[in-house]
Amino acid sequence: MSVPFLLLFFFFLFKVITHRRPLLRVCREGVEVHIIGSSALDGMPLIPGLIRALWAAISLQGFKRSILRAPWDSFPYADVTGLPMARKLTIVGSFRTVRAPESPSATVVDQIALPDAIFRVPLDRIAATINVCCQDPELRDSLPSWNG
Repeated sequence: MSVPFLLLFFFFLFKVITHRRPLLRVCREGVEVHIIGSSALDGMPLIPGLIRALWAAISLQGFKRSILRAPWDSFPYADVTGLPMARKLTIVGSFRTVRAPESPSATVVDQIALPDAIFRVPLDRIAATINVCCQDPELRDSLPSWNG
């Protein structure tokens, strides 16, 4: 019993340390999203959170980090969807992994849905900021770069 709970402790410690950096960045070149600790059970309904966390820790899938970027030219919009207690920020765009953006084996995602619980700022404000930056190239020039 101690080994799974030790892995679970390290999993939560990993999440605390990695969530100190911003999970979503609006940059001069586009939108950057940090995906931390996702597992195969994340999309499945009716599985309790403790089981998901335990599976992510035991399978070591929860210790993976990936950075996805969508340039502004492949970016249609961002929208807030869902019920009041289960709202999600849906960002539609052609996201690619940072490590190999032009590689055929690179991860390509058409949209990303991020839950309300991971943000401190209201989702409506985040979606409005992304949509305004998408429409205004002059505003984008004042934003920081992906590389800096």
